[in-house]
Amino acid sequence: MAHEQTTLTLPTGESVDADLWRPPEKDNALLSSAVILLSTPSEPIDWDIFAESLSRDRLVYRLHGVSSYRLLQALWAIDDSAAMISHGLAAGNVAMHTADIAAGAISALILADYYAPDGIDSILIRASCPIVLIRGRQSEISSHRQIVRTRNAIGEKCALIELDNCGDRVAESCPGEFEAAVRWSLRRQLVTD
Repeated sequence: MAHEQTTLTLPTGESVDADLWRPPEKDNALLSSAVILLSTPSEPIDWDIFAESLSRDRLVYRLHGVSSYRLLQALWAIDDSAAMISHGLAAGNVAMHTADIAAGAISALILADYYAPDGIDSILIRASCPIVLIRGRQSEISSHRQIVRTRNAIGEKCALIELDNCGDRVAESCPGEFEAAVRWSLRRQLVTD
């Protein structure tokens, strides 16, 4: 399943370009809620293996370089409630701010290779959706202590997953393990609803 380029028409009439992976036609009746991957423009293909596999049962969109406000509008154009997966600090901050201004629009927030470098952002604490932090145990981006501190500050609605034998850029370097962690996170979200 190769991805396609699509353009989302926002409620304002503006548009946002996105990559889209669709499930096989025969399975379209069984679709789960959509997932939005948020990355930086420098990561155009790093998520391909993961996104293709995740699209077996849901629409998967990849956006990059959008503000929180435009991301919220894209979310409204895609689905009433979608899970958000971001990679890195910049994309994580955009995803968090979107979750903060749109309580209920994001069903789950999965932050890969993210930690709060200077203490916890109050937005993470206020977020109403479940949050999952995923990192490679051998990551050089963040230490175990930093990610545990972030998880503890967020509280009970946050889970932490550290993937063994995995470094930075978990979606690219450990796509199978990352997908399993994401699928667990999405099932966890269904249980907490």
